[in-house]
Amino acid sequence: MTIRPHGLKSGHWKRLALLASSCFLLPLLMPSFGLLRYGVLHFLFAGILLCGEAFPLHSSFGSRRSRGETFLVSLLLMLIFFVHWNEWFALHVSGSSWLSYLLTGIVALVFLAGASPFLSSLLHRMMDAPDQSDASHSSAMHINLPLSRRDIVVSILMALLVMTFCCCFSPLYSTNTWCSPACYHTVGKSLWSGLLPYRDLYEHKGPLVYALYSLATLISYKSFLGMYLLSLPFAFFFFYFSRKALHVLVNRSIDPWFAIVGIGIYCATCYFCGGSVEELLLPFLAYALYVGVKCLGGRNADNVVFQAGADATRRVPTNRQSFFLGLGVAECLGGRNADKAVSQSGADATRRVPTNRQSFFLGLGAAECLCGRNADKAVSQSGADATRRVPTSRQSFFLGLGVAVVLWTKFNILAFYFAYGLFFIFYSIRHHQVRDFLRALLPAFFGFLSVTLPVVIFYVFNGALGDLFQVYFHDNLFLYMDTGDMMAVEQVNGPIGQLATIVGLNVRDNALFFLVILLAALWLGRKNAALSWLYVLTFAFTALFIFIKPDYYKYYCFILAVFVPYCVLPLSALAWPAGKGKMLFLKGAVVVLTVVLVLTGSDNLWKMKLQKDDYIQFRFARTIMKEPSPTLLNYYCQDQGVFAVTGIVPTNRFYCDFNNSLSDVHQEQDSIVSCRGVQFVVSMIKFNFDGYDVVDQAVCPVKGVTFYLYKRKE
Repeated sequence: MTIRPHGLKSGHWKRLALLASSCFLLPLLMPSFGLLRYGVLHFLFAGILLCGEAFPLHSSFGSRRSRGETFLVSLLLMLIFFVHWNEWFALHVSGSSWLSYLLTGIVALVFLAGASPFLSSLLHRMMDAPDQSDASHSSAMHINLPLSRRDIVVSILMALLVMTFCCCFSPLYSTNTWCSPACYHTVGKSLWSGLLPYRDLYEHKGPLVYALYSLATLISYKSFLGMYLLSLPFAFFFFYFSRKALHVLVNRSIDPWFAIVGIGIYCATCYFCGGSVEELLLPFLAYALYVGVKCLGGRNADNVVFQAGADATRRVPTNRQSFFLGLGVAECLGGRNADKAVSQSGADATRRVPTNRQSFFLGLGAAECLCGRNADKAVSQSGADATRRVPTSRQSFFLGLGVAVVLWTKFNILAFYFAYGLFFIFYSIRHHQVRDFLRALLPAFFGFLSVTLPVVIFYVFNGALGDLFQVYFHDNLFLYMDTGDMMAVEQVNGPIGQLATIVGLNVRDNALFFLVILLAALWLGRKNAALSWLYVLTFAFTALFIFIKPDYYKYYCFILAVFVPYCVLPLSALAWPAGKGKMLFLKGAVVVLTVVLVLTGSDNLWKMKLQKDDYIQFRFARTIMKEPSPTLLNYYCQDQGVFAVTGIVPTNRFYCDFNNSLSDVHQEQDSIVSCRGVQFVVSMIKFNFDGYDVVDQAVCPVKGVTFYLYKRKE
């Protein structure tokens, strides 16, 4: 039973009360959004509250499940408040760490108490809104067929938008100053000079990364324009498969919320400058989740859409069936009702009713319409066999291909597929489809080999397979954790303390990610228990293998963006059912919020005003390219992109510094500089080698660090 206010006055005051309660979320979430973005988002929620029907209070909201959902969201909000404000309380109020914890907790509880009416109503509205099983709103539903033009067009537009404005590969930016894409670009272009990763040039990412960047250098050898063009399909398929999965689960319109969420993903702190390995892997993980949704959502068929109520089964003939029915009627009435008609006269000249053979096929067609599945190749299914619970052969092939891509790109993200496979093993056992699961393993294995064999054969043919395994697997597992990078997590007591520290840092910088993922998990838990287990299990394993390393880098968390689009499921319920006035407001508010996100959301936007002369890469390049055949070394620093803008190919294996404790790196670099082995050296430190002079120095406008350019004395 829904409790609604009586009269206009009570409904008006209820809306205002909920709006006032929503204001208590301001200090809880504003540090994660920024004041302008939070203000526009609050305006959006307020408009949904005030336009049309207010959020109803439900008599069952006091159930144990509802209280548990509210508690989990409140707990996460308190954690977000802690990581943002505890240090401020310690510095400005208490001066004591324990007292600051107490004060932060008290303040957080006060704000949560004030926000609880709005939060409770909001969660109830999200979780209990009608979904695809409710036929009362079928006229307003948007049922999208697979490969629909709408999904393709929206995904293309969103990919162009986010990659053009948020990614530093875009032509709107002079260059990408992040050292990781610079390293990938350097190694990628060196492939065309006969230098192999791992053997000739030390690098610790997977071989597929350098293969992709080598293709990009064919488009633009001295810039990142090629990677901008190659990154567009990755963003497109990420959005496309996410949209397809959402359309399987709900039939209501998702476009307004999907636009906000999609742009918000690429405006997140963890997106960094663009060009991370995690960004390239998103479409493969999104496809895996899409397959899981199709398997567990109800119908695993390429050309089947969800239908509910009276539309669940077509009760009338299809176009093809109607054609042949009309042909049969014409045959009866047209005068020649026989396969081998003969001339007849009198009353028997024309048979006006169907023959026995025709009656048989007419009855067969009627049974096909009325039995429940009107398809040319439909088969009777019942019980557990009515829905296939494991991926098909085609899906398994591409899942295996995705596993191989992840393995040869960044293998710790295989935790996602490990949880994915573990879930389907137990699920197939429970639903007595072990045979189907085992059959799916063979095409998955072929998909895996389709990527793995070319990689292995290439390195075997070039005699570098041992270097591949030594650097990519061994060094990443045993040396990468010992990095002394300045962004590493401070040493704390024990692995539990380190894990808690890393989780806190990720929640601080990506609070919105974790909040909306929690909302999506709660929604799936209400609607589809099996799918919620798959969602939570894959998220937990992926996050664990990210956080378990005692280092913190902002971009690590971006792989979790694959789970974020599913928050559209509960968010789309806020304006449902949507009247004309509410939808008009919602569309206008979405346009405003989208513009605000594009213009203020990304941390990279301010770099558009920087010209090439402002960057050390182009400044140093002017000096370096005056020489006929220059050579270059990044001494005790990572690749800053000077190799990229000059087009120089490294002449030594350790051409820059790396995030590991391998002692050979500095030994070789010291030897090269001491014997004057390269003509130019880029470094963040001043050294006193007799063979080099400082010819230029500049401050990086992005990092705020001074870099020095050394030239060998003649």
